Amino acid sequence: MSNLSSNDKTQVHLADSIEYIRQMLGELRRLADASGEDMLSYLIDMAYIEATDLQSRSKPKM
Repeated sequence: MSNLSSNDKTQVHLADSIEYIRQMLGELRRLADASGEDMLSYLIDMAYIEATDLQSRSKPKM
């Protein structure tokens, strides 16, 4: 049985979601780069950087 509080579980779920989003943005950035879509690649990269920043701030404290 888990001894995590409801708030801790929410934080873990949030961290997992941000990690997934960051990974998908990385894939999308590679696709945009390969397609030569510079502006799209740039915008996706900005979102990737933001997700990375959010990830570092939302790591659950266990």
